[in-house]
Amino acid sequence: MQSFLILILLKGLIPVSLGISPLGDPKVVVDEYYTDILNANYKVAYESLLDRDKGKVTKEEYVYYMELAEEISPLKN
Repeated sequence: MQSFLILILLKGLIPVSLGISPLGDPKVVVDEYYTDILNANYKVAYESLLDRDKGKVTKEEYVYYMELAEEISPLKN
C-alpha cells in the first residue's frame, strides 16, 4: 500500500515539478487552443479546457458564446 501511494505521488509530483501538464506542454496546448479559436474550431477548443472549467459550461454553451462573440467582434488572424 505504501509503495502504491509513493507511486501515485511521484506520477503527480514529477510532471508538475517539471512543468508538464496532463494535456502536454503548456505552450503547445495554449497555441493549439488559440489556433482553434482563430479558425472557429470551437468544439475542438472546448476539449482543451480543464475539467473544472468544462463543469461550469457545456460544450454547446461554449460554442454558442464563441460564435456569438465572433459575430459581434470578429477575430483577425
